[in-house]
Order: sequence, then C-alpha cells, then structure tokens
Amino acid sequence: MCWMANIIFALHAAILYLILRKSSLSPDRQRFLGVTMVNMLIKIVVSITFLIIYKLQMKPTNGKFIIPFIIIYLLYTIFETYFMLRLAELKPKKSNHEP
Repeated sequence: MCWMANIIFALHAAILYLILRKSSLSPDRQRFLGVTMVNMLIKIVVSITFLIIYKLQMKPTNGKFIIPFIIIYLLYTIFETYFMLRLAELKPKKSNHEP
C-alpha cells in the first residue's frame, strides 16, 4: 500500500506543480487560489477512494493499515505546501492592457 500511495501522491504533486506554475504566472491571481482549492478537494476524494478500494480489495484484518497512509499523506501535504508557497511568490506576467 505504501508504494501505491507514494506513486499516487507523487503523480498528483507533479501534475499540481505544472498546473500551479502556469496559474501563478497568470495575471489573474484568483486562478492560483482556485487551483489550490480544487487541489484540496481532489486530494481528499482521491485519498478516501484509495483507502476504500484498498480495504475492499485487500481486506486487512484491522484498521492499522491507515497509519502509513496518513504519514505519507502528511509528508506530501507538507511538500506541496512548500512548493505552493514558492510558486505563490512568482510574479505574474503583465497582461496586454496593463501600462
């Protein structure tokens, strides 16, 4: 399960980075905020779906399988927060109608 969770979160972080980088350079600063909010929703839905599928497929004997997942989730959340803060500092491109 740890390998699967790492792969899912690594792919998610890579895609998020590309989208956020593009939105951070946009003159519309609300786009960056919108992408960040959608990211939180997607990450929660993907995590819950992953845990439900894992529980149904693997039928673990107890609920302790969630502990490594939570640790991985927290580590990737910290990592994403770090690079989101860095991307938020980027200066947007000037639009054509700005002086």
